[in-house]
Amino acid sequence: MASTRADEWRRLVRQWKKSGLSARRFAEQEGVAARTLAWWQWRFRSEHESAQRERERAKEAVRREALQPKAPVALVRVVAAAPSATSESPVELVFGDVLVRVRRGFHPETLGRVIDVLQGQEPRSC
Repeated sequence: MASTRADEWRRLVRQWKKSGLSARRFAEQEGVAARTLAWWQWRFRSEHESAQRERERAKEAVRREALQPKAPVALVRVVAAAPSATSESPVELVFGDVLVRVRRGFHPETLGRVIDVLQGQEPRSC
């Protein structure tokens, strides 16, 4: 198994680094080739550096995304119901695929918190 072999070399490289011995001296003690030990060290370092670069790219992408302006709230239409005793004349707000109907008697602070959440912000506290 390749992973078992790599795991064993990873263990040997760690032991070598902790020992403070030269690659040659440590390899002699372990019965392995010094050049092979050095090659595995290089491979593990390359993997680590590659993973580090990928983490940095991901952080940068998240940072850039956070700096992008949020989509503005768009009042799409005001719908007036046919006049009647029960008519509430709702207002409809559209946030992407989300439709919010606001009827008479709404609580302004609650609507503000809903809008914050839909825009990806922390909800305001009352």
